[in-house]
Amino acid sequence: MRALNSVYLPLFAFALRRQKLAVALAAVPVLLALLGFGLLGREFMPHLEEGNFWIRATLPTSISLEQSAKYVGRMRAIVLGCKEGGAPEDCNDSHRARPEIETVISQLGRPDDGTDVSGFYNIELFAPLKPSDEWRRGVTKERMTEEMAKELRETFPGVIFNFSQVIADNVEEAMSGVKGENTVKVIGPDLHVNEKKAEEIVGVMSTVAGVADLGMFHSLGQPDVRITPDRVQCGRYGLNVGDVEAVVQAAIGGQAVTQVYEGEKHFDLTVRWAPAFRRDLRSIHNILVAAPDGSSVPLGQLAQIVQQEGPSLIYREDNRRYAPVKFSVRGRDLASTIDEAQRKIADKVKLPYDTHLEWAGEINQLNETTGRLFLIIPLTLLLIAFLVYSSVKNWVDMLIVLAGIPVACSGGVVALLATGTNFSISAAMGFISIFGIAIQDALIVVTYTQRLWAEGADLEEGARVAAERRLRPVLMTTFVAMLGLFPAALSHGIGSETQKPLAIVVIGGALVLAILPRILQPALLVLAHRRAFDRAKTPDRQRWTALESDQ
Repeated sequence: MRALNSVYLPLFAFALRRQKLAVALAAVPVLLALLGFGLLGREFMPHLEEGNFWIRATLPTSISLEQSAKYVGRMRAIVLGCKEGGAPEDCNDSHRARPEIETVISQLGRPDDGTDVSGFYNIELFAPLKPSDEWRRGVTKERMTEEMAKELRETFPGVIFNFSQVIADNVEEAMSGVKGENTVKVIGPDLHVNEKKAEEIVGVMSTVAGVADLGMFHSLGQPDVRITPDRVQCGRYGLNVGDVEAVVQAAIGGQAVTQVYEGEKHFDLTVRWAPAFRRDLRSIHNILVAAPDGSSVPLGQLAQIVQQEGPSLIYREDNRRYAPVKFSVRGRDLASTIDEAQRKIADKVKLPYDTHLEWAGEINQLNETTGRLFLIIPLTLLLIAFLVYSSVKNWVDMLIVLAGIPVACSGGVVALLATGTNFSISAAMGFISIFGIAIQDALIVVTYTQRLWAEGADLEEGARVAAERRLRPVLMTTFVAMLGLFPAALSHGIGSETQKPLAIVVIGGALVLAILPRILQPALLVLAHRRAFDRAKTPDRQRWTALESDQ
């Protein structure tokens, strides 16, 4: 304490000697720090490290099982870091480019339980990681992600890749509605318009810094055969449109002709033309339709037969069609990235009157939680103000006590800026936590000052003695908060990402509380009560209770 007193006692003397200058010197860094809050990036929550990769590859919709299966092995080799064309025995830890990855497990198509409608175009890779203390020096997960993303894109051009983690992937899909961290949904009645606008949005968002894993999920792309009967031609042969449709149904789709019984079970027996007579447009053109006069007419003379692109999957939400564009954010905060993307899309993408955009994913969670904080924080401050007033019994001292809150918050802002940490819900909880530390700090000094004044101490003497005698408990409060959360701020284990912003804010706020209020509180107490003390100077000095009623 002798060393601390040698530092703090001159501060107290300066604050009481030059009160206005002391208040100004303490207020300037607070104002600058609070203005710097606008420089902080915003995100919902820090990404929780799970110790694995979950990589999804989206291939063209019409790809076959055999062709898709050929790509899976090469994708696994790239993720593991094996050399192309090398022997399997050469793909071990000593020869791999990424020995930090234990193994890679792949799955192709939809799951066995049928809960996902994905086709053969969907490939998912699970890659668990070794403990971080076994990694090579200088290797980070972010670096591995960028390397794998680059190599996969170069090897499989046109394939959309998405990097996530096992638990995060399920949470992200639940929040955004599609397999992606964040989504822009082009909602409208026309699938072709939706896809066209979604492609324009992909082009615009590719110019936004921080956007990664960008791609759209196509609804169109399934080859369809469209057969449209010509009523005039059908009428010439004495046929109805229904007669032509019945032949098409029986020849291509199949027609139930009888039932097969197996005990209590029975099944339809369906027959249709052999594959050789319906495998392509030429064969379908030659399907014969029997006319009433006994003649046979090729289907190509009775109907228009064309191959066109149709939907393989229609995305719907609230009974409305939409085309999704998915993306992730890496190397930049979520809020500023989406703000820039929204501005560019509004300028460059013109939507029809019956089409609109909806954003889904973490940004919705951030906006909803921010709205709740705008309600919770004012209510918290009102409750704190009520409790402080019940302790100090006057408005002036209540405001002096509450002045510690922006001082503490400025320390949290500086700590976030210094460490490059984004503002998140975890950091917001840290700011709310230091409210209590700041209030306790100020109450200790202000209530003791009131006690000294009530006992007859002089104005400046009471403020100085209270600051000196309450230095030890005030520093104990702040240092305990700092030391208690210091391990959390330095932790790098699994799960530490969510608690680190809270710890950084509390440590920064407590550090500032150990310095600035020591100058600010004595000066404010003297300035706020000088007039009351001057009015109360009588031959028989009024006690502090009289000063309270005078105010």
